[in-house]
Amino acid sequence: VTFSMLWGIPLSYDCMHIFAPQVNGGVCCISVEDGSIMWKTKSRAHFKQIMVNKTGSICCASGEHDIVVLNSVTGAEIVKKRISVNNHFTVLGNSSVLVEATSTTWNILNSETLETIEILKKNELNSSNGREIWKRVFREWESGNNYNED
Repeated sequence: VTFSMLWGIPLSYDCMHIFAPQVNGGVCCISVEDGSIMWKTKSRAHFKQIMVNKTGSICCASGEHDIVVLNSVTGAEIVKKRISVNNHFTVLGNSSVLVEATSTTWNILNSETLETIEILKKNELNSSNGREIWKRVFREWESGNNYNED
């Protein structure tokens, strides 16, 4: 049995597959054409978010504090990173996500490789330059630019 996520149901780019968390843990891929299950993960972690990457992989918030990237064709784990404080991420666009990494930092990660693009310190975000940092992050999110470009 699968259930819909709070933020909607993630579809593959060709709109032929649905990726859905399962009640008892894990993720499954369902064919839109006939409703058959294409694959299920062996993991019993409870997935809270699923984002489909442009490359076809899927980025998921899973378990207690993990972010994992799965192959969308097979469900195989590509990379996993224990980083999320609250098992949640914010999609910034252009293959990047914002993750609350610790009680003092936010990390911007590449959603396909989980490599850290940038570390934002929370005390800097609350200082006078914090507004400029958030404006830059969200400006680039809106325009789809990379964070390393100026």
